[in-house]
Amino acid sequence: MHVYRNDVLELNEAPTIPTGLEGTLLSENSILLSWLPATDDHTPSQAITYDLVIIRNGTHVPIGNENSPSNIVLTRLPEPGNISAVVEWSLTGLQNGDYQWQLRAVDAAYAGSNIAIGEFSIGAVSVDEQNEIPLSFNLEQNYPNPFNPVTLITYSIPEAGQISLKIYDALGTEIAVLVNEFKQAGIYNLKFDGSCFSSGVYFYQLTADNPSTGSGQSFIETKKMIMMK
Repeated sequence: MHVYRNDVLELNEAPTIPTGLEGTLLSENSILLSWLPATDDHTPSQAITYDLVIIRNGTHVPIGNENSPSNIVLTRLPEPGNISAVVEWSLTGLQNGDYQWQLRAVDAAYAGSNIAIGEFSIGAVSVDEQNEIPLSFNLEQNYPNPFNPVTLITYSIPEAGQISLKIYDALGTEIAVLVNEFKQAGIYNLKFDGSCFSSGVYFYQLTADNPSTGSGQSFIETKKMIMMK
């Protein structure tokens, strides 16, 4: 067991949000989730632990694997300090359906990063991108709205480019990153599961490179949604 001591008398900042979330199917009902290590101002990357939650149809899914005690059904990775830092986690025996996984980095001072969100499907794969190429950028109103706890967000991009879709609370604090990657032109649908958040007003914002402007400006659109539990 490694103990990291922090003697710096400064305000501790939370780790960076995990990036590079990927899901690789290992078999018909198994998947390997992986991500890039987070960084922190005082805690070494190898000492950062992660809080992982898997959700299907608004319900937390047990995430125990071959490394977990057989008599314990985990719904998230153990609390900070109980395990060595990991950047991947395998899941087996999953039922068919659409899943969302939420990942947060936690440093040695128990400060948690914003939540990164990924999605994967087991069995029949949901349609993520439609064949139609839209004529303009667009961020549609989520449906349903209000929602509890899952809602669908649809956005359109007429040209390939770097896309980000983020969730903010009523105070304007970024609380989740749904998309942060290069996307081809198309119409995209994704589900946001707010099981880990409280009822209230939230905002979701789409930011996209817009080469057609010739000025380096980006397309930005924000919409409001309400979660009622």
